[in-house]
Amino acid sequence: MLTCHFVTLELMARIYGTYIKKGVGVYRPNDNIVVEYLQVKGRVRSNLYLVDRHNMKATVKALFKGYPIWYAPDQDYGRKVSIFAPFFAVKEAATVTGTAALAKIKNTVVQPSYSIRLPNYQGYQLHIEPIFENFPTGNDIEDATKCNQTVEHMIRQAIPQYMWLHRRFKTTPNPEDPSRYHL
Repeated sequence: MLTCHFVTLELMARIYGTYIKKGVGVYRPNDNIVVEYLQVKGRVRSNLYLVDRHNMKATVKALFKGYPIWYAPDQDYGRKVSIFAPFFAVKEAATVTGTAALAKIKNTVVQPSYSIRLPNYQGYQLHIEPIFENFPTGNDIEDATKCNQTVEHMIRQAIPQYMWLHRRFKTTPNPEDPSRYHL
């Protein structure tokens, strides 16, 4: 199972792993060794292990072992691993194709899930959406659009809680275009 999570990423996999089934997290290692240690230690408390987002071999291996994979396809990882599909008001947002690629692996299903921070420090609520039907379709744009629409739906449930600092729209279709972020 490929579980795509989007909102409150750090806690989502932990909550899911505690109450549903332990899985394997796909993540970006931190350059700061102290932060990296704390990040890994915290994430593996309720899950099996983590794999670097660039280590697709380890991710595929975990899928073949039947482990759920915690994967966040809502970031802009650049032109090499992306196609351009609509996301919110941006007609052509760089969107990773990894969700559809991983879903092609034998017996893999995609089940979106997310968590929302409750008001007044009451905790978090885990949301598990239905498994994607007829996915992947084989059409990269359709598949990426479906993923983006799912992310949009999740974000709309708690707009302020989404991690907008991702710079989700940094890669433009034309490399010569100016940045969408003027810092």
